[in-house]
Parts: sequence; C-alpha cells; structure tokens
Amino acid sequence: MTEPPAQPQGIDIFQGLTPLPTQKRFLACGAPCKVYVGPFGSGKTEVLCWQAILLSHWYAPNRGLIARFTFRELKDTTRRRFMEIADPRLVKHASLPETGDGYVEWKVGGVTLFRNLENPLQFGSLDLGYCGIDEITETPGDVYNHLEARVGRHWTRRTTWPYSPMFGVGNPGGQDHIWRLFFKPGRAEGDRERYVGFQPGPRENEANLPPLYYDNLARGKASWWIRRFLQGDMRSLEGLVWPQFDYTLNLVKPFPIPRIWNRYQGVDHGRRNPTAAQWWATDTAGNLICYRDYEVAGPTPAEHAREWIQIEKAVGETIQSRPADPSMFAKNQAGMGGSWHSVAEEYEENGIDLEPGDNAMQASLDRCGTLLWADPQHPFPEWHPRAGQTGSPRAFFFETCERSVEEVSSWRFKDFRGQGLGLREEPVDVDDHLCDCFRYVATGYPEASRIVKPRPVLSMREWRTKRHWRGVRELKRKLSARYQDDSKDYV
Repeated sequence: MTEPPAQPQGIDIFQGLTPLPTQKRFLACGAPCKVYVGPFGSGKTEVLCWQAILLSHWYAPNRGLIARFTFRELKDTTRRRFMEIADPRLVKHASLPETGDGYVEWKVGGVTLFRNLENPLQFGSLDLGYCGIDEITETPGDVYNHLEARVGRHWTRRTTWPYSPMFGVGNPGGQDHIWRLFFKPGRAEGDRERYVGFQPGPRENEANLPPLYYDNLARGKASWWIRRFLQGDMRSLEGLVWPQFDYTLNLVKPFPIPRIWNRYQGVDHGRRNPTAAQWWATDTAGNLICYRDYEVAGPTPAEHAREWIQIEKAVGETIQSRPADPSMFAKNQAGMGGSWHSVAEEYEENGIDLEPGDNAMQASLDRCGTLLWADPQHPFPEWHPRAGQTGSPRAFFFETCERSVEEVSSWRFKDFRGQGLGLREEPVDVDDHLCDCFRYVATGYPEASRIVKPRPVLSMREWRTKRHWRGVRELKRKLSARYQDDSKDYV
C-alpha cells in the first residue's frame, strides 16, 4: 500500500496537507512495531497523531496511549499538537488538566490517554490497543520493552487496514536501543519483520517549511548538531563517554582464544542492580579482547562464583587476575558474633579471588578511550578482518558480547544546563555495570601474552654432542671446587 488508507467518516484528518512519501509508507506499514526517526522539520509529531487517530477509528472502540518521557514536554508540545490535529467533530470529550496527563474520548467510542513515562507505575496495569511514543529516543529501553508488552489486544482481529500497535517518532539518538532495534544492519529476519524503521530524507519536508528554514537553523551550530538534527545522522551524538567506539573496528567475530594468552576478569557486584562480569584476553601484541560477558540480577555472591568457576572449567582456562569494584572490599556485611566481612570475602570463600580495581573515574575513562581509539600507526591484528592495515584500536569485543557492546557504545555523560566552566564530567549512573568492568581491567594495564617458542627437536648426533659438553662442564666445575677446598688447607 503506497497511499494513506481511507480516513474515518470522510473527515480530512490531514487538514489539507499532503503526507510526505516517508509518512505515507509509515502509515501504510502494518508491522507490529515501527518508528519514524528523522531531523527537525520532518513532520514527526504530525504522523504520530495521524496514526493514533486512524487506529482509534479503524478499530473503534479502541483504547490507546500517547506518551512522552517527561510531563512538561508532553503537556507543552505533544498533547497541545495532538489537540490541534484532532478534528473537533471526532471528539466527544477531552480532559486536559494543567497538573495531570489527560485524555480524549472519541464519539465512535474508545479513548486516547496521555501519559508521561517518568514513573513506570502509571502504566503498569494498562491494557492498550496501541501506544504511540513522542521523542522515542528519550525513552529508556526498559520502559519501551514494558510498554510493548502492554499493547496489541486488537492485533488478532486484523482487517483490511494495517495495524501497528506499537509506534513512535523522534530525533536520531545515536546508536542507542532504538537504532539497534529498528535500524542496525545484520538483524535477524524475524526482527526485521517485527521492528521496522522509517527515516525521511534530510530536507524531504522543505517545501512545507518557511524559506531558508534549515540554513537559518544551521547558523552557529556545531557540526555534530547539524549532522544529527538537520541531516538525521543516527550515529552523531554529543555527550558519549567513548565516542571512539566504532562498530566496524572494535567488533570482531568470535574465534578460539589461544591457551597461551593471558586472561582477566572484571567484576562489578550488584544487589538491586545486576552483577556484571567480563572476561578479557591479551594477545602477544598487547591487544585486549572481551570474549565473554555476564550480567545477572538476583543470585548471591556464592551463586555467581560457582557459575563462573563452572564456565571457566568447561573450557579449561586460567584467570591471571580479577580486578573488581573497590567498594566490594568494604567490611559492611554483618556476620555471626558481631563480626563483619566484605562481599569480596564471600566470593573468595567460593573460589573467586578478587583484587581491588582502580576506580578513579576520569583516569579510567581516558584509559578506556585510548584503548578504543583507532591509532593511525597501530596495525590491525591477524584475527581482525582488516589484518595487514594500520589504524587499529587496542580494545575489541566479540560480537556475541551484545550487552557489553550496547553499554560501551551508548554510555553518556550527564547533561548540565548551566554555562559555567569547571563542571564535572560525570557519566549517567544507568546501564554502566559492564562499562565499570571494562574500566577495572583497562586500568590494570594487562600484560601482553608471551610468545612461547617451541623447543627444537635434536638429532641423535646433536644430542650426543650436547651431552658430551655438558659432562665436560660438570667435570671442570668439580675440579675447580676441589682445588679451592685443597687450597684452604694451606691457609
């Protein structure tokens, strides 16, 4: 379907506007989940509202949700624009309180709710026919996943119209969870069918905007801002902790780790948060390879330790050192008889010997950034697809370490609203546990693995010659010792 479907009751919900080519394809798509991510001026909020209004009438009575992460933006932008687009002839009643989220009740039956997503408890029990999220790249991944599980009660009653119960719009957010879910190359066939992303061209809507709209916006802006907000580049994002990370350079396909390579494990214990661990190896050139990761919430230190030992025994590997979060060594766990012990001691009792890692934030961030940086003079290792070329980083991740790649590539600094100098650069304290494991291993400066030269196989003649001269040297040593003993008698 290339044209927008018929509109409810013959009312022009587009208000005389002609949807853009990408908007048409978005509205006509019947994928279970879809997003429309583009630059400023590409009609994102409009297509969000059109989709919600159409679903409310194609499948009446329907119960839908229009959401945005913060209440202020929901009230001032999304909700206001929705009511401008919704034809009054379709609305039975609307409640738009200044201090509450609000809703719209339709004449055909059903309701569209407005909610902010800062408090997940507000939508934990909702039963939704559809959910549309404005500025979806601002929504955390766990919140999106929770909402996806709450929608689609009409999905099995699909008729002639396309039905997408989960949809959203927004500006490019870098290589975040939305990019990985909807746009990342190499996704499985099932994921590509379920999660469909649409991206309008940089100036697709220019004819409907004021003259020189994009040129005026670009004046005085940083290059990354222009690429992200005006050109729609999904990989341009200001504020990343490690912007050096590159999917084409720092990721490698799994391969057997040689037994002679040194191995290390970084550990970050969590109680309410997950316990995270990474296994790293160093090759003979000093390159670091993360070949396994672990992130599990709930089990005790004893359970984690036994799981790790079982994993390592299964492949017969020996770990040189296990740097861990220094707070794990604080004796803050109450024991019997008024004694106190640390979390690290609990791991030690179960066979995992930890050592305090370096938790100096800025120094560790710089160290990791240096390892991820593509050094123009450093050659790619022989196990990399670009072996033989220069411009290689020194830290790599197996493609199977998906959680580590996700956290390292998208970890950001906190946003500061002030303009003053001297502001502390602090990363956000969310989805950073595997990043901490990386920091502890990196600041330990793991040694390069040594090249073990094979012992030469001697011929019979070489062996006899070697044994002869070994005997000669031994005889000389004995005679020299005897001469020294005899000389003592004359002293």
